[in-house]
Amino acid sequence: MNNILFYISGILTIFWGVAHLFPTKNIIKEFGEISKNNKHIITMEWINEGATLIFIGLLTITITITGIIDQTKFIHWLIIGMLVVLSVISLLTGFRVNFLPFKLCPVIFMSSALLIFIGISKNKITSEMVNEKNNTTIMGNKKATGIGGIFFKSKDPEKMREWYKNNLGLVTNEYGSLFEFRLSDEPDKKGYLQWSPFADNTEYFKPSEKDFMINYRVENLEKLVDELKAAGVTVLDEIETYEYGKFVHILDPENNKIELWEPIDNEFTKSYEGQTTK
Repeated sequence: MNNILFYISGILTIFWGVAHLFPTKNIIKEFGEISKNNKHIITMEWINEGATLIFIGLLTITITITGIIDQTKFIHWLIIGMLVVLSVISLLTGFRVNFLPFKLCPVIFMSSALLIFIGISKNKITSEMVNEKNNTTIMGNKKATGIGGIFFKSKDPEKMREWYKNNLGLVTNEYGSLFEFRLSDEPDKKGYLQWSPFADNTEYFKPSEKDFMINYRVENLEKLVDELKAAGVTVLDEIETYEYGKFVHILDPENNKIELWEPIDNEFTKSYEGQTTK
C-alpha cells in the first residue's frame, strides 16, 4: 500500500516532464530575436529537462513494480537527490508564470521527492513491524533449542573429572567442564553446555531415581512453562532467575527429571573466557 506514494510521485514527475515539452516553441519565441544556434541550445536544454523528468518518473514506477524494497532503496534515494538538485536549480534560474506568486517547478520537484521519502519511511516502518512480528512468531514457536547440560551420578566426581581431563582433554573446573560452541542462528555468539558429575548421594536429581539429568536450553521459559502446565506436564518448582539465566525443573513420562534453562550466555563468556572445552 505504501508503494502508491512512489507511483504518485512517478506519475507527477512524468506529467510535469510531458507538460514541459508541449510549450517548447512558445518558450523559444519568448526569447525574441536570438541567433539560430542559441535557439537550438535553448530548445535542446528545454527538451532535455522534460525528457529527464519523464525518465525519472518512469524509473520510479519501474523499480517500484519490479524491485524489492531493500534493493531499490538506494535508487529511490538517488532519485530524491536528483529531484532536489533540479528543484534548487529551477528555484535559482527558472521563471515564474504570471498567474502564480511562486515558481511552480521547484514545488513540483520537491513534492515528488517528498512523496518518495515518505514512501521509503513508511516501507521501513512496515518492514520493521513485519520483522518484529516474524521474530516474535519464530521465538514464540521455539521451545528446546539445544542441550545445556549433562549431569550424572558418580562414586567419585573429583576422580571422574580428572580422568576425563587426562584422557579426553576436557578443560575441567570444580563443577565439571564447560563446553563452548557457536549458536547456529547467530554464529557470532557463543553458547555453553555444562558437563558435571555429581556425588551418587546427591538430592539434585530427585524425585527421579535415575542416575542422570539432562538440561535443555530453551527460549521464552515463562511462556513454555505455561504451555507445559496446560498440557498436564509435571512442573516441579517455580522459575528461578540467576545472572546466567532462568531455570525450572519438570518430569517426563518416564519420571526423568529435566532441567530447562533460558541462558544468558555472555555471563559465562565473562567468567570463563579461555577456560572452556571446545
